Amino acid sequence: MWALVIAGFSGCSIYDPEERVPAYIQVDSASFITNSGTGFNTSNITEVWLFVNNQSVGIYSIPTGKIPVLAEGNATISVSPGVFTDGVTANKVLYPFYSQYSIQTKLEKSKLTKIKPTFGYGSDVYIPFKFYQDFETSDTGIITSGRGTVSLTRSTITDPALETQYGKRFGRFTTQNDADIIDFSSVAYLPMRQNGMPVYLEFDYQSTCEVVVGVTGLNAKQPYHDLVLRPKDTWTKIYVSLSDETQNFGSGEKFRFYFSSVSAPGANQSFMIDNIRLIYF
Repeated sequence: MWALVIAGFSGCSIYDPEERVPAYIQVDSASFITNSGTGFNTSNITEVWLFVNNQSVGIYSIPTGKIPVLAEGNATISVSPGVFTDGVTANKVLYPFYSQYSIQTKLEKSKLTKIKPTFGYGSDVYIPFKFYQDFETSDTGIITSGRGTVSLTRSTITDPALETQYGKRFGRFTTQNDADIIDFSSVAYLPMRQNGMPVYLEFDYQSTCEVVVGVTGLNAKQPYHDLVLRPKDTWTKIYVSLSDETQNFGSGEKFRFYFSSVSAPGANQSFMIDNIRLIYF
């Protein structure tokens, strides 16, 4: 009887694998710097895709806390930025237009390595952007077609702390009467380089009413709504994926994006927008 007990106990000690001690990586924050000619450095990076020696470690919200990694010695840590699309926190994507951040370092068991990645637009992004407007010197490229007394004005940023991200000017649309409709679009029709590729519209906005974002084709082709922007009382960076909507156009066919309040939101409502970028490869 004792022999059986001893044999069983010895078997566990022989075949149990040795517990490995991990190293740790932590990302507390990430910064974004625009390239030359790409405008102000607004971003909303909420996640990181982490790789060690080209092996995926996982997807983590920022700040990540301590991430255990079963690797040691000289290592390459790579971090790719993630955002959520269309204003939906569940729609997390590795944003294809931002660069990856990499460092060479030494990982040690039980030791914590903190990194603060810096991202920018990738070298393969179509630059200059097919459409860009920051309202600093003009409102070129925007056409208003709203009903009633709504018009576009270039307003001034009053908070000096915001100037590094938004400059000194932004676009504002304001309703004066209950029947007014906010509606505007890009003036130029923008050609698709290749269907099936990611297409995003980036912008910062602040609003007291709901506004729809969508795309429409040449010769007033049927508009395709993408999403409804909810009211925001602070400036909010948003990434709108137009990839599915632009599949409704043939290869090389032209389209433009638009914003519309659809129904009258009432008097004294406003929609403010800045740093509009249409981005694709």
